[in-house]
Order: sequence, then C-alpha cells, then structure tokens
Amino acid sequence: GTVVASGSTDTEGVYKINDLNTGYYTAEIVKSGFITTYFNLVSIGGLVTKDQNASISPVLADDQYRIVLTWGAIPSDLDSHLTGPGASVTGDRFHVYYAAPGPFTFGTTGVQLDVDDTSSFGPETITINKIGTGLYRYSIYDFSNGGSIVSNQLANSSARVRVYTGNRVALDINVPSGKVGTLWTVFEIQNNILRVVNKISALSDITNLLSVGENNTLDETWFQNLPQK
Repeated sequence: GTVVASGSTDTEGVYKINDLNTGYYTAEIVKSGFITTYFNLVSIGGLVTKDQNASISPVLADDQYRIVLTWGAIPSDLDSHLTGPGASVTGDRFHVYYAAPGPFTFGTTGVQLDVDDTSSFGPETITINKIGTGLYRYSIYDFSNGGSIVSNQLANSSARVRVYTGNRVALDINVPSGKVGTLWTVFEIQNNILRVVNKISALSDITNLLSVGENNTLDETWFQNLPQK
C-alpha cells in the first residue's frame, strides 16, 4: 500500500510514529543484513498506544532456523519448547527449553534457547544452527496456568510464531482462538520440510498429538512435572 509514514528506531530498538490517522496499519521493518518483516499496528486518535512490538532476524543459512514467539500481556509466561532427534541411533530425543537452554549439539544439530521471557510480550527465541535428519517439534506451553484443563488464556494470548530460514519467513502463524488448554503444538520439521500442526490441547489430551512422521513420535512426557523457575 501507500507509505504514509516512516522513521528509524533508536539504539535500543524503540520507535515512535506521530500523527497517524485513526486506523489499522501494516508496518514494514527493513535493515541491511536482516530479513524484511511485517507486522500490524493500530493508531487511536489522541492516545499513545504502546507495546506494539515486533522482531526481525538476521539472514540465515538455508539449513538454519530461528523461531520467534511473541504474545500479549496475559498470561505473563509462555514458554518455547523444541524437541528433536538426539545424538544416539537408538531414537532418543533432545528437549530444549527454559531449564535446558543450551547451546547444545545433538548429532549434527546445534540448537539453543536464546531468550526466555517471563514477563509478557516476548520475544522468546530458539535457534537451530543446522537442521539434521529426523523429526523436530516446536510447542508453546502456558507456564502461568500450569496443568489447568480449563484455562483459555493461551488461546486468548495473541501469541504469534514466526519461523525464519535463509532470507525468508517460512511460517507466520497466530494461536488458534476459542480453545481450552495449556499446550499449543505449532509445527514439525522433518527432512527440512515444515508441517503445520496448530493444535491446542490440555495435558490430559496430549496423547492425541500423534505426529505423521517418525513412527508417530510423541513428546508428552516432556511436559509432565516441569521444573519451577
């Protein structure tokens, strides 16, 4: 669309755009060496609307992935979880999350949790430095509401996941609304092919989350008795 305003952030990434007419806008973030990214913002006449944030990723190699989670004010703590093929040939799997952030090397895969945000909004970021063979699964767990089977805060959190690889955005997905549960299984990657799952479940129903790949591998035990922060 037509460019109606532009500007630059300061050294801490803070931006300000003044005198926009009331309405909804699409913002484009551009920086040399980074993947161009878009996000939506709203302008309300006479008001300063804060916390309209976004993140961008440096250009990556074709076998690198960066997974970025953002969300709203409630709940305060959503957590990124990545499981994938371990170094052993016996089928063990790794689990990268707040209690085991890495960086780790599993077989040919280098992976780490870059940021764990516990006070709303994010971003919370996981980087896969080199994708390997086998099944990778990325999920979001609502740590704030624990094992509740009736909470809908995750579905109402405005959570959004972007997946970057190479010089492109491979996935940009919002949490499904109107669901009850504390676990959002977002996507899987196998043989460098990304498959969207996009399902919210209560932990009591997690055994329904069968994968189409790797002999229906499940990760339900990773979300039982998680350590405190």
